[in-house]
Amino acid sequence: MAGAPSAAATIVASDPAGTAPPPLAPATDTRAPRLVLSGASTQKLANARARGVSLTVRSDEACLLEVEARLSATVARRLKIPARVASTSAIARVGTRSLRLVLTEKASRRLRRQRRVSLTLSATCRDVPGNRSATARRKVSLRRGLAVATEQERTLSRSVVDARPAWSTVARALRGASRNRSPRAIGPTPS
Repeated sequence: MAGAPSAAATIVASDPAGTAPPPLAPATDTRAPRLVLSGASTQKLANARARGVSLTVRSDEACLLEVEARLSATVARRLKIPARVASTSAIARVGTRSLRLVLTEKASRRLRRQRRVSLTLSATCRDVPGNRSATARRKVSLRRGLAVATEQERTLSRSVVDARPAWSTVARALRGASRNRSPRAIGPTPS
């Protein structure tokens, strides 16, 4: 619009004391997360080969989790496979999380004929600022004989159940024999 007055204003902030406050430094997180591994210390070898080795991880802060399973160097040389047989990485939130470590295909094939094998599970965690936790470790034994023991227990329980009809048959036979006997005289015997 022609002839309209225009106004401009400049606002200047000033400190009454004449000094500006220093900028706030961001709070730095220097504490590393803490990890605890738990879970079954003995697991079925067949389940580990099919679905993976199960474990539970507890962390006190959110972090990137790296977990691996290793054989001893002696067993790895004997089976002609690398010592590291499984590894994974996942996001761990605060609290408890369940994981499964899937074995490599070669390790799964070579472990098939083993009766028992021991694994060392190790986990580390790194939070957002980059603090790395101490390595948490846990030993897990994979056994082939667990399923056999369970089958033996089932066979034993079936034989106990099957023995009950035999006892009832014996009891019926005894009752029948007692009915066929002549009744005993009650009272004094004649002299």
